Amino acid sequence: MSFFPHLPILIPYSPGLPWWWDPIWWIFQIVAMTGLVFYFNHLADEVDHARNREEGPSRLPGKDSG
Repeated sequence: MSFFPHLPILIPYSPGLPWWWDPIWWIFQIVAMTGLVFYFNHLADEVDHARNREEGPSRLPGKDSG
């Protein structure tokens, strides 16, 4: 059993995947998932900023409005 995942489908009389496939697949997954994390973080920041603009300046508890 190897560390890197591989396709669970066995093809009869196939020499298998090339040696470079597993590391390239892991690199692709790391880049793609990191990109998604940054993208969703950016979207969440935009939603937060839009909500703060709609609500106006927040008031702290215990502060007088005047």
